[in-house]
Amino acid sequence: MNYLEIRNSEEPVFTIFGAPMDWSSSFKAGSRFAPDELRKYSVSIESFSFYQKKDLLSIPLRDNGDIELIPGDILNSLKKIKEFAFALIKKGIKPVMIGGDHLTSLGVIEAISEEYKDTVVIQFDAHADLRDDYLGLKYSHATVMKRVKELPGIKDIIQIGVRSCTQEELKEGNFFSINDTKHINKIIKGKNIYITIDIDVFDPSEAPGVSNPEPGGISFKEFINFLLSLEEDINLTGFDVVEINPENDISGITCVLGATIIREVIIKYGKGFQA
Repeated sequence: MNYLEIRNSEEPVFTIFGAPMDWSSSFKAGSRFAPDELRKYSVSIESFSFYQKKDLLSIPLRDNGDIELIPGDILNSLKKIKEFAFALIKKGIKPVMIGGDHLTSLGVIEAISEEYKDTVVIQFDAHADLRDDYLGLKYSHATVMKRVKELPGIKDIIQIGVRSCTQEELKEGNFFSINDTKHINKIIKGKNIYITIDIDVFDPSEAPGVSNPEPGGISFKEFINFLLSLEEDINLTGFDVVEINPENDISGITCVLGATIIREVIIKYGKGFQA
């Protein structure tokens, strides 16, 4: 049974939704298929987390399916994502978005920044995504964090796992290692936090199903150790997993990785059952 669909609570703490958009993909398109494929492959994993000894089934959760977006219309698609996320936030629900390319994150973060001031964004990514424009586009998966930095409600961006950027991005970025947990915890303690996870932060050997692979990425073991040691005294306002490209995946392992990450983050910041 698909664990993303078995807990359709009337009063969810988290609501999952898909944003099937890859209109700004610059290399290999296909991440628009990720929401459906991730749901399909989530059937292969348990709802119980071995790492946290808690069960996802004890957390009020809803899967709202995918937002209906207009192919090729970037600005209208971002508006729809923002409006959907904002409606959840106003009800006190934490949005969990499955992208889509990384630009989809801008819609959710825009909604977050309007409701929660001084939000710190934690970005897991192989790329800095801080270009001011890319191939003439101001709104692109390569410019998304630049646009996020311009939002008035965003206090800081913590970038983890970046290993590909321009000289300009290198000067502008705020880069951390996956092992910098102690330093990061000092920054985020007591803050409003949004987490965005571009799946290409992982090494291609563990996440081949991406649009822009970069060698030398983090491992899932490193990620789960980071998550477990992450400060609990924060307000997690929401999170997303983006840039899974099923067209390039091998046996669904990247989709399984994405589904597992969603399970673990929800359990970490939900009220799970302690075994």
